[in-house]
Amino acid sequence: MIEVVENEVSLYQYMYPTELASKNTLAVIGLIQPIGSIMPISEMQCRVFCEVLRGRTTLPTAFEMQKNIDEKRKAMEKEYVVRRRHTIQVYYVEYMDELAKLINVKPNLFKYIFTDPNLTRVLIFHGLAPYQYRLVGPNSWSDARKTLMTMDERVFEATRTRRTKETLESKPFNKCVQFVSSLF
Repeated sequence: MIEVVENEVSLYQYMYPTELASKNTLAVIGLIQPIGSIMPISEMQCRVFCEVLRGRTTLPTAFEMQKNIDEKRKAMEKEYVVRRRHTIQVYYVEYMDELAKLINVKPNLFKYIFTDPNLTRVLIFHGLAPYQYRLVGPNSWSDARKTLMTMDERVFEATRTRRTKETLESKPFNKCVQFVSSLF
């Protein structure tokens, strides 16, 4: 049983009970309140859990886990009013990077500055996409770079209106052309 007191739960990385640190065969997935999307975080938690089960990642000792939990609690107390609501709050980017470091899938921006400056630009200045954590490391994806590079195009295409005669005529540039041509 995992003890919950005043909505606080003692889980390393909001996943692992410290009591089972010697085994690490139990993880709680998705028990988190991110400022950002929960689905990519849950996927990353699953990846961490699978890497630990496979033996490719080693978690810290129970003492180190508890120290990490206490540090996160103190940081949360400084940032939020102490309430039951803010006991499992995380920032998306920081938390994803923490998990990614555990399983060695965090992209090395310094390396990409020299080897792939366009990818570096996308990683720094464009929206954060979960497939950036598929560029390197275990279970990397060969199309991750291409997917990151075309992310803006796909978002634009998915949100734009249909191209009909009416929508094309209603564009500001087209209206301007119609107005100017009506003058002559």
